[in-house]
Order: sequence, then C-alpha cells, then structure tokens
Amino acid sequence: MPHLHITAQMIKTIPKVPATLHVAYHHFARQIPAYFYWRITCPLCTKTHDHGAGNILETPAPQYLGHRAAHCGTHHGDYYLIDADPAATTATAETARATLYAQAASLIPTAIKLIARAEAELKHRGVDASGHQTQDITAPAT
Repeated sequence: MPHLHITAQMIKTIPKVPATLHVAYHHFARQIPAYFYWRITCPLCTKTHDHGAGNILETPAPQYLGHRAAHCGTHHGDYYLIDADPAATTATAETARATLYAQAASLIPTAIKLIARAEAELKHRGVDASGHQTQDITAPAT
C-alpha cells in the first residue's frame, strides 16, 4: 500500500468546522453526566453530527479535536474540528464535573443503606460477606 504524504495545500483545503461541547447523561440516571461530545454542522451534508470528546472526568483536550472523517454515509470526505468557544467549553466541562461530584455525594447515604440491608439479609440467611454458609439452613428450627 503506498504511503500518503499530506501536503500543506491538502490541509488548507480541508474545512475547519466549529464544534460545541455537549454533555451526555447516563441512561439509568439521567441526572448524572457520563461523557462529553462535540456537536457540529457537517460541511458536507449540512446535518448535525456528534463526535466523542471523552469521559466526564477527563478534560475535553485537543486530542478530541482535529481531523475527523465524515459520518454522513453518502458523502465522503473529512474535516478538522475546532473549538467554537473555548471559554464555553471550559464552563460546560466544569459544570458537568461539579454536577457529577454533587450527584455522587448525594448517593453515598443511599448506597450505605443498601449495603447495610444486603448485609442484614445475608446474615439472616446464614451467609457471610464472602458468600460462605455460616449456619446449617437444612437443620430444623428449634
């Protein structure tokens, strides 16, 4: 397979597309942010496309921008994603992470109650935390 050399002229002709950062939420807990994605208007088909921008705990860093292949299906081509508004990107990322941390903190008391309930059920069944039987459940009750 021949090696492709990208020239400065080729780079100049590839469209630079402004991308805005968005937040996707967990499917099971809609209030908890899950990951980032870049949303663009495609220069080839004029439809909206989304491109991944990383885990919610990561910073939507430059590695998620740059060269991308079109998602159009009927159009072949590529483009460069550029951050449309770096200040808005930073604010979106910080808000999403703050929401995640607040939601996680609010879930701790519920998680502790669920763990305690599960441990009580195991104890009632005569099973220790590692799943081993601690009492003979086949013996008749006295």
